[in-house]
Amino acid sequence: MAFGELPGVPPERAIREYMEILARNGMAPQAETAAVADAAGRITAGPVYARACVIEMVLPSYSLITPPAIGAMLAGGISEVMVIKRPVVGIVAQEMGHMGTDPSPCVPSPPVFSAMLRGWGADTVVYTVAGNGPGDVGDALGAAVSQCDAVVLCAGSAAGGLGNSAGGLSNTADAIAAIGTVVFDGLAIKPGELAVLGHCGPKPVVGVPGCPVSGAIVMEQLLRPIIGHLSKKEPEPYRYVEAWLSRAVVSAPDYHESVRVRLGFVRERFVASPLGRGSGAVASFMGADGIVEVPLGVGGYKSGGAVNVRLLRPEREIRRSLVVIGSHDPLLDELAELLRVGYGDISVCSAHVGSMGGLLALRRGEAHLAGTHLLDEKTGEYNGIFVRKMLPKGGVRLVECVKRMQGLILPRGNPDGITGFTGLLQGGLRFVNRQKGSGTRILTDYLCRVSGVDTSKINGYDREEFTHSAVAALVAAGSADAGVGVYSAARQSGLDFVPVCREQYDLLIPDHAWDLPMVQKLLLVLKSDAFRRRLEAMGGYEVDNPGAVREVF
Repeated sequence: MAFGELPGVPPERAIREYMEILARNGMAPQAETAAVADAAGRITAGPVYARACVIEMVLPSYSLITPPAIGAMLAGGISEVMVIKRPVVGIVAQEMGHMGTDPSPCVPSPPVFSAMLRGWGADTVVYTVAGNGPGDVGDALGAAVSQCDAVVLCAGSAAGGLGNSAGGLSNTADAIAAIGTVVFDGLAIKPGELAVLGHCGPKPVVGVPGCPVSGAIVMEQLLRPIIGHLSKKEPEPYRYVEAWLSRAVVSAPDYHESVRVRLGFVRERFVASPLGRGSGAVASFMGADGIVEVPLGVGGYKSGGAVNVRLLRPEREIRRSLVVIGSHDPLLDELAELLRVGYGDISVCSAHVGSMGGLLALRRGEAHLAGTHLLDEKTGEYNGIFVRKMLPKGGVRLVECVKRMQGLILPRGNPDGITGFTGLLQGGLRFVNRQKGSGTRILTDYLCRVSGVDTSKINGYDREEFTHSAVAALVAAGSADAGVGVYSAARQSGLDFVPVCREQYDLLIPDHAWDLPMVQKLLLVLKSDAFRRRLEAMGGYEVDNPGAVREVF
């Protein structure tokens, strides 16, 4: 169900016109000679004729050379064959030291882009820009164009090098224009709107964002068809499934946006949960199972509607994924690992939306289980009251997991001498919180209130992250001076920790999922000695009777 439709130019038009321009300038597959015995998987560059008594065609042009074809050619007296040369793509990128003063985790894009290109049938060469000026970029770009069949120019963050700008020619476009022709400077795709399409004679030169989160989208949409043309290998068709959208997706109608999603198969339907967006959303790059395309002129899709999802991993794997939505804890990764090791056919698909979000997901039938740790301030009871309120029809079981230590996550050595929430009121101190609706945020609001702390005076109290690990990462990176989370997250990052309370963390499992084999295997892992040993190594947990049903609703 779409809303907010507006007219616009689809990105398909840009690639169509770009391919036509490249063809007019002479872009074409190249041929080379290969030994027949080594030619499996290659594509013939022309018709292949047997040289035996009867001259006959063994293979037509642009045919895949299979093992039987190799046998037929050898039997026909053919020892060498003309094949399509694997296109060579040059990747021009700046050195780490020239990417700016605050490099993001997206910096190492060449290995990611190289892996993509090799998977499409190309070879790659990386050209490193050693300096930070336009001349340094031009030298590397010129070398790549002279030696390769196509060039990818990775935009960086350096002011004088491979940056991008919203108006006029970007620095990337300037570099391409200096050696060739710019066809498009900026496209209506997101992420990746600052892509540049150009050419130097018959050779395509494509400027892509330096971060692979957005750069991969540009590569997929713009480089994949070019490699297919140069290698004479039709790209594998995309596979789609229809899925139920768990949360609304709002998109700028003047862009064609690719939204990465997690997928689960719950109650005989696929459920798509949108992941973090933007060029820096590294977690979404790794965790995505599929992509929802929001076409140009469409403002998004409503929650609960059906959408087509382009699969990034096999459908059979997604059907065997245990969907966990709700509160985050690092122990969920350990559970997933033990399930993977013990039962290789099961994976865990988790979305960290907070305890309240987990209860809502169960109510909507989106998950197999939810992590929860919701404190009722009046009674001191965890979870039960909220379950009865949010799921009045019942149909769920509350399963014991662990008691865990919550507290303040601080830089090593606790340089600000923080001993509790009152210490967060220090001038200049930067705090990072958990998102509204999470159990940790509810707990933090409550503990600040009983401590007499005015949260409006805490610098960064509205700065939110969705996991304990993300909070710890910001403190470890020096981007925050304090955060709130579990002890295990602080320990994993080598940080200091001031405990504030011990709380109950449980799992809520709906009746429709209870008898599923993968849920029963999860319960076995919860009760295992291996799980206990992992929690002991992580620290900050008390394990009593994990896997036991505490209450049936």
